[in-house]
Amino acid sequence: MKKKLFASVINTLAVIITVMAAIGMISVCLTGNVDPNEEWRLAYVGLLAPAIIVGNVLIFLFWCIRWHYLALLPFAVLLASTGIIGRYFQPSVFKSYRKESTLKIMTYNVRKFSDQYSKSSLDSVVAVINRTKPDLLCMQEFASTIHRPADSISPLLKNLPYKKIYYTENYGSNLGYGLAIYSKYPLLKSGILLTDSTTGGTLYCDVAVKEDTLRIFNNHLQTSHVNGEDKAFLTYDSLMNSNLLFKTQYDKVKRIAGKLKGNNRKRAIQADSIARLIETSPYPVIVCGDFNDVPASYTYNTVRGRLSDAFVKKGRGYGYTYNGLYKYLRIDYIFFESPLKCTDYDSPDIPYSDHNPVIADFIFQK
Repeated sequence: MKKKLFASVINTLAVIITVMAAIGMISVCLTGNVDPNEEWRLAYVGLLAPAIIVGNVLIFLFWCIRWHYLALLPFAVLLASTGIIGRYFQPSVFKSYRKESTLKIMTYNVRKFSDQYSKSSLDSVVAVINRTKPDLLCMQEFASTIHRPADSISPLLKNLPYKKIYYTENYGSNLGYGLAIYSKYPLLKSGILLTDSTTGGTLYCDVAVKEDTLRIFNNHLQTSHVNGEDKAFLTYDSLMNSNLLFKTQYDKVKRIAGKLKGNNRKRAIQADSIARLIETSPYPVIVCGDFNDVPASYTYNTVRGRLSDAFVKKGRGYGYTYNGLYKYLRIDYIFFESPLKCTDYDSPDIPYSDHNPVIADFIFQK
């Protein structure tokens, strides 16, 4: 009798978890279409998307092993969510890659040329760039200081003679902090989109690539303002620390959630502005940068619009570009449109910033 009761309880819990996981997956799919300024709760669901996807896969396998018809529920929601899942996971099978390219693009949040131990990483970053040999380079958190001004940095970037720098914080002649575009090809008209972001904005340039003209957008959207103390608290050991009072943990989680809520709303407004600017481009566009938001988000969905995501086209495995927080977050992107065709994608895990560079190869298809 007890065994039957126990089995019944377990079965009921499994059904409840299955339904909740399915609802979670449906919510992930809705997140990108809902402005956080209208409904902010769904934005938190977007942050949990990889865990929700994996959870539904495990539940599907659980019911399959039991030969139970409830396997159809996670299967159905996963099948309906393949577009979202592909923003996070990309199998390399059935894909072809071409190392040769007409145009190599690199975007990199260089963290003021400072590594995770706050030591100068400028020489290391420059070495990575020169080894990669991009034709177009977008940098966020580009810092030109009195000790290493842009005039001294630029000559180190071999084969990138053209540049446009926009300082969101200006410290004087050729000194500041902000966004930079370096190019192998001539840069033509340029402009900026000022937002209320405390971390950057949008710098765009027209670039003449042989007989083609493209418009490239370098973006740095509102940060989450999750600081070092917050990140330390969000580690597993800290969350499971029994020495912390429950109220203390709750207050910290509530404070972090409040930061995320406000900055999700700011990024949504910025994303709307950037999307409108992209639509006015007279040329095919490339959209790069640190969006500080995940692939299931309203920010991603709005800025990407009709464009293609280089990771979705040629990525491999689980995509992440922020190398903190368990390498969980992909928040740096390269979007593009025809006549460009992506032939390869990479985001190498290197320690010279808290972000990995994102690199994509393209050819022109007529």
